[in-house]
Amino acid sequence: MRNWIIITFFLYREFKIFGKTISRLRAATPTVIAFFFGVISQTIIGSEHWLVILIEWIPFIICIILGFYYYKYKPVKYDELIDWQQQFKYLSKPDQIGTKDETFPDGVYYTIEMKRLDKIHFNYFSEDNVDVIKGLAPTLVTIIGAIIYVLLQ
Repeated sequence: MRNWIIITFFLYREFKIFGKTISRLRAATPTVIAFFFGVISQTIIGSEHWLVILIEWIPFIICIILGFYYYKYKPVKYDELIDWQQQFKYLSKPDQIGTKDETFPDGVYYTIEMKRLDKIHFNYFSEDNVDVIKGLAPTLVTIIGAIIYVLLQ
């Protein structure tokens, strides 16, 4: 479960569109999806009782907690990262991570890891449009959710 939480919510996801590389929080996609499920379900079911409203918004609350507070209480270590993009971001911005991580690469190992990840990063983003759907997912979900909401009104 922790691996899924780390892959889904921790650090940034990069994508490239029209030749420009853009970073965005990984937590944005599940949080926006959970928000629109809450809005749509409340539109369809209504808000007759406080318990129904609470149940409709539980996924959104869980996404907010996992995306923005979980890592303050359970810090992620470098060894736990599976995705190369997360490893690259983790090593590129150690001050933002703010953890005392004994698994953080040091010295020569750090240099070797950065070279390896930099090469992967360069090769992966050598094309014009990379991971556009993953990157624009929060925007697409917002547009689709707004259209559904308007149609249900």
